[in-house]
Amino acid sequence: MPRSALHDLKIVECASFVAGPYCSKLLGDMGAEVLKVEPPLGDIARTYGPYPGGRRHPEKSGLFLYLNTSKLGITLDVEAPGERELLLRLICDADVFVHDFSPARARGLGLDFGILNRLNSSLVVTCVTPYGSSGPKADLPGHELNVCQAGGEGYVVPGGLGRRLFPAAPPLRLGGHAGDYDAGVASALATMAALLARDIHGQGQFVDISRQEVNLALNRVTMVTYESEGLVTTRDNRFYKFGGLFPTSDGYVVLRPTEDNHWAALAEIMGRPDLATDPRFSKRQNRISNGDECNALIAEWAATQTKRAIYDRCNAGGCPVGPFNNSQEIVQDPQMEHRGFFKEVDHPVAGRWPYPSAPYSFPGTPWKISRPAPTLGEHNSLVYRERLGLSVDDTPIHKERSS
Repeated sequence: MPRSALHDLKIVECASFVAGPYCSKLLGDMGAEVLKVEPPLGDIARTYGPYPGGRRHPEKSGLFLYLNTSKLGITLDVEAPGERELLLRLICDADVFVHDFSPARARGLGLDFGILNRLNSSLVVTCVTPYGSSGPKADLPGHELNVCQAGGEGYVVPGGLGRRLFPAAPPLRLGGHAGDYDAGVASALATMAALLARDIHGQGQFVDISRQEVNLALNRVTMVTYESEGLVTTRDNRFYKFGGLFPTSDGYVVLRPTEDNHWAALAEIMGRPDLATDPRFSKRQNRISNGDECNALIAEWAATQTKRAIYDRCNAGGCPVGPFNNSQEIVQDPQMEHRGFFKEVDHPVAGRWPYPSAPYSFPGTPWKISRPAPTLGEHNSLVYRERLGLSVDDTPIHKERSS
């Protein structure tokens, strides 16, 4: 079997919940050895579901299980000086250290980049924090809801015709921890760039990830609109002038007849070929000027159709379309089955379940989940005794968390 892409890379992770662990997971599933260092009571993600059967259990959190595949796991109290020295020994032997400590806490623990760089000059340190490692907010805590709002997204979702469907909705956050997953992707990308630079220049460096700035970067159009036009984008004005989100008889679709040929195709599909030459709608600028009328006609038709019928006909007819599929429809999608996107992973406590895999494939250095997420402290003996050479008496022992 060919080796994985990152088979000789060693990563130590001291991060919790989503963003930092997702960064490490992406690299671990590509072959890097990731050593996840959890506090004695475990990563907080273990307290989040979903749980099989709905029964809470720290070894059965679907969130934790997904975010921590392909990792070894140990428990270590970074606040205890003796155990922190063990962490430093592990970091000195690593290529990458991923953490989510605030700048003040990193300095207080003796884990800031200046110290680590003196111990291991080739080390890449990736720090994933709410607002970055500098500036007036650098040491402030921030949860996903805070970061989403600070990134501007909560102020403008839902888009499309969402303003009409949900006119009284307060500022929202992205569903499914999406903002933190985006930060994890950005962290993994920046870490790989720093590793490439190390191979070229021979020096490690500090990778400073601001989860707020990741969200801002993904909302660059709305931010630039204010800078260039002075327009504050809101849910009320962030919508397509025509087209967008439409209710169907069994769900929702997005229709975007942006170009004139798209509109002509949709008019034919709707059984209204006359609309293709109607002067109110025949040209894009006219559809913008008469957006409410245009959308009213589409909405009236869409409400009588199923989303599948609209998708099939528009896809074949030449009008951009996208259905809003629920999780069952996505998992059972023949395309997903053909691509083998969902891979079964067998966990010693949680059991065997399908997991999302990766949106890329490179057979020469294949992606794979090398092991399930670690149980709490599963690899303490391996790491402390076999790798660090500690005796039984010197090995950190932590009280097991009750289930």
